[in-house]
Amino acid sequence: MNISNTYDFLKSDLDPNKTYVIFCRHGHSVINEEERVGGSSELANKPLTKKGEGEAEDLGRNLAPFKDKITQAFTSPLIRAHQTCEKVLKTMGSEIQLQKEPALREKFFGEELDGQTKEVYEHYAAIEREETKGFTFSQKWDYTCSKLTKPGKFRGYF
Repeated sequence: MNISNTYDFLKSDLDPNKTYVIFCRHGHSVINEEERVGGSSELANKPLTKKGEGEAEDLGRNLAPFKDKITQAFTSPLIRAHQTCEKVLKTMGSEIQLQKEPALREKFFGEELDGQTKEVYEHYAAIEREETKGFTFSQKWDYTCSKLTKPGKFRGYF
């Protein structure tokens, strides 16, 4: 987890009339260990590994000197995100109440992809690359967004 810019930012004189937001990705999880596509289905909702717990503890130790500047903590309800945030706050020595926010939940990649192996992902990515050959970025974006409105169908992979 590279947060060197965050350290510099937190050491600076912050404007007390502004709200600042720090985003942190979850630590290494079982879904990463298994080299599967993430997502938000139950198949993809896996806990942190020991490595991920260590990453969260490292982040907590590094943020501890700034705990008085951090006043709220929000997390996705997914296990890996919630565990990361809990571990960071505990290691910081923070007494902030962790708030689960469903809007922070990772996107659903569709029944064909959520929680699946890299091989399955590559299969669908190859199909989409072929279907969008010659498209501009904007056309690819429109193509992918059109799939997001079709529940249960595979999403965009470019």
